[in-house]
Amino acid sequence: NLGNEQNKRFINFKNKIELKNLDFKYPNNKQNGIFNINLTINKGDIVGVIGKSGSGKTTLLNNISNLLKFDSGEIIIDEFTILPEQNYLIKNLSYIRQDIYLLSDTIENNILFGQKKTEDSKYKIQEKLIQVGLNKYKDNLNMEIGHKGSKISGGENQLLGLARALYRKPNIIFLDEPTSNLDYQTQKRYLDMLKNLNITIMIIAHRIEALNICNKILLMSDGKIIDQGNLEYFKKKYSNFEKYIN
Repeated sequence: NLGNEQNKRFINFKNKIELKNLDFKYPNNKQNGIFNINLTINKGDIVGVIGKSGSGKTTLLNNISNLLKFDSGEIIIDEFTILPEQNYLIKNLSYIRQDIYLLSDTIENNILFGQKKTEDSKYKIQEKLIQVGLNKYKDNLNMEIGHKGSKISGGENQLLGLARALYRKPNIIFLDEPTSNLDYQTQKRYLDMLKNLNITIMIIAHRIEALNICNKILLMSDGKIIDQGNLEYFKKKYSNFEKYIN
């Protein structure tokens, strides 16, 4: 059984991810899914994914990260070819969802999130809190954040999720609408920070500001990539471009 944990292939992403004729259908809904996806993601790309609700944006990211197992086609990560029946994990990928899962625990434990504490963990956690703009918590790592982060703001939840992701030193980050709870100024800082990380990023965008940092944008509809280019290309081609960002 290639799908069990013992046979899982652990891959470190370095340079390129290619999707070839990728298909996935939800078992109880033959219409929803992704269909005939061909895509290359190069090291350092910041890829924005846009489209109306239900167009397949999150499904695409979930298939690349193996949260969902594609039905046909192949995913090539550097020199490794993944077929539908194979199980794998991209070890240096961090995935930040819109609804970040937070422990009813301390700032420190929410960033460690199951990782082993080491002698320099405290310093590294403080460094990441400063990096994401949560300086006020760097000397209060034992602060309890409450159920689902109820003792901190929604925007701080998002920033804490980013600090957790960066603590793992990823080479690639997936983000599903990361700025939904951020005010304009915090959103700008967040996006500038992402751009300056110099790592590969895929970002599902519901705000046009997020596309400013992307060098490649994918427009999805009915589970297919129907167009791609940079922001200037989309603004010239589509007079009502904003309607696809929701």
